[in-house]
Amino acid sequence: MKRYLLLIISLLTMLAGCVAYPVTRTYYEPNPNDGDPAAISGCGYHTTKNDSLERVIDGATIHVMPEYVDGEDLKVTISIKNEFEYVDVYPGKIFVKDVASGNKLYPSDTSVTMQMPSKHMPFYRQWVTFSFPVSVNELDELYITIPTGSLVIPNLSTKNEASAVHFRFNKTKKADFYYNSINC
Repeated sequence: MKRYLLLIISLLTMLAGCVAYPVTRTYYEPNPNDGDPAAISGCGYHTTKNDSLERVIDGATIHVMPEYVDGEDLKVTISIKNEFEYVDVYPGKIFVKDVASGNKLYPSDTSVTMQMPSKHMPFYRQWVTFSFPVSVNELDELYITIPTGSLVIPNLSTKNEASAVHFRFNKTKKADFYYNSINC
C-alpha cells in the first residue's frame, strides 16, 4: 500500500510541476531593427524565447517566425491578428532571400489555420505556414519579404494593401534552458 501511495504522490508531483533542463539551441535570431522580438509561446526556451518578429501594420499585428529543424526544409510561419476580419494573404508573392547567395526562394507549399473571434479572444487570427524548397542547413542569414499587395488588411471602412515589409534573421547557436509544464 505504501508503494502505491508513494507512486501516486510522485506522479502528481510530476504532473503539477515544471520540467527544465539545459540545451544548446540553433535557431534564427530576429534582427530587432525589423520589428519587436517577441515570444510565440509561454513555455519553451528561456534565453532565446524571443524568436519571432512582431510588427503592427495598418492595425493588424503580424508575427514572422522561421523554424529551424536540422536537416529539414525551411518553414516560415506568419501569424496575423486583426480586429475586424481575416487578412487576405497572397502567398505566391511572399519570398525569402538567401543573403549569402542572393537567391529569392518562393514557397513550394502553404497551409493556413484560422481562428474565429470568441468571448476570450475578440479578434480574428490566422497562421500561414510557408514551406520553402531549401534545407535550413544551407541558410545562415534570411531576409523574409512580404511585398506590397501580398497582404490586404481590412479595417473599419476600407481594405488596404500593406506596403512591402522585410524581416531579417540570422542563424545562431546559444546555450539555453528548455522548460515545460503540463499547464502549458
